[in-house]
Amino acid sequence: MSKIKELYLGDNLINSSDIEISGKEVVINNENFYKISNVNKMRPFFMSIVSAYDHWLFISSSGALSAGRKNSNNSLFPYYTDDKISESYEVTGGKSIFHINKGGKNFLWEPFTKSSDLIYKTKRNLYKNLRGNKVIFEEINNLSSSSASLVDLGCGYGHFLKYVKNNSEIQNLKAKIDSHEMNMKLTVNEAVVKVEKERDELKNNLKQAELEKQLSEKSLKEKFEISHSFF
Repeated sequence: MSKIKELYLGDNLINSSDIEISGKEVVINNENFYKISNVNKMRPFFMSIVSAYDHWLFISSSGALSAGRKNSNNSLFPYYTDDKISESYEVTGGKSIFHINKGGKNFLWEPFTKSSDLIYKTKRNLYKNLRGNKVIFEEINNLSSSSASLVDLGCGYGHFLKYVKNNSEIQNLKAKIDSHEMNMKLTVNEAVVKVEKERDELKNNLKQAELEKQLSEKSLKEKFEISHSFF
């Protein structure tokens, strides 16, 4: 088998890996899912998420989507053909941007984008539960690379889409998010209070040291004057 030619975009090696596509059933949080590994190596395909109500959601394996209620006239996102929706993954669906510090450098990482696929050594997996009402997108950026031109950030990111049954489930989810944000704020506030306390202690120590220095200089001066007058 011939060796795959390395292709560069500027100074960056394009991630042209020939990783195999595979599928298997897995269990996540006691729920059965079908997992497609390296789904980004496949042509984009369309899926639907099942709802018990009159909501509908069509989503591409690229992450782009169209959703609404009853019919296409009540769509929340543009209702196009599947190829146009698949190509709109940069403007519909999830969007996350990370600044990651590694080895003294700051890297910009946008999961599920073409730039990420070209520059970083990544693996994208897709999960759909057997009930058909939940889809998980996952990108792993910690694959070892034989080329120094491909970056390995050593992290991963994922998000999921699902239908919620009622308003109480939405409120419970919102409460969990609010609780998490509150805990984050408390942690930040505690850190700020600690820093301010340490700063005040340092200022007091500096003042005390300055006062002791002045007293020492004054004492030394008085001793000098006494000694001088004695002679």
